[in-house]
Amino acid sequence: MSSRVCPHCGATNPDSAIITLCRRCGGSLESTALPPAVPRGVWLSGSAPTPPSPPPPPLPVPRPPWERAALPDDLGTAEASEPAVDMPPPPGLGLASPYADWPLRLPIWLHLTLDIIVTMASFLGFPMLVATRGEAFVPQWCPAPVAFLGSAVVALLTMRLLFGHVVLGRCPRCGGGAKMRTGRPITYHCQACGHVHRSKVSGG
Repeated sequence: MSSRVCPHCGATNPDSAIITLCRRCGGSLESTALPPAVPRGVWLSGSAPTPPSPPPPPLPVPRPPWERAALPDDLGTAEASEPAVDMPPPPGLGLASPYADWPLRLPIWLHLTLDIIVTMASFLGFPMLVATRGEAFVPQWCPAPVAFLGSAVVALLTMRLLFGHVVLGRCPRCGGGAKMRTGRPITYHCQACGHVHRSKVSGG
């Protein structure tokens, strides 16, 4: 019986019209059916993968010179870029700023302590006052649950405004008024010199 040689692997196969594939490699026994075998690890011409193009560089973010806080996500990391020198001075900063001699300034540790204590006392005390003495100052048309929950929200917002804009922290650099910003960690931003002080307390 005659045989046919596989053009791909060189194996011998029976010469039959029924058998059209090689028993060893599975390739077609017709020499013109498939292109010649290519060794592994060799790229054909025009089929080599092209490497991906590098990402474009990030665009610079222009910042005015008085934004020296440089706190991405309130983490307190300093920026590497220096502010521009030829820009006008920031409004409201320096010795002429009203925050330089702010009347209600507390040391930062005392400001943080009082903020936590007074906020918690007001958040819990106002609802208790409404629950016990509410008939004296709560209108008759206001339901008791609304007055109870609303007093807690009002107390929280009032303490946030009081310790955020009225009672300020004392800047450790110039002694001016520094506003508190919640985050991780809590930071104090001086409104007179622009200094940013990072505390060791985290808050939402």
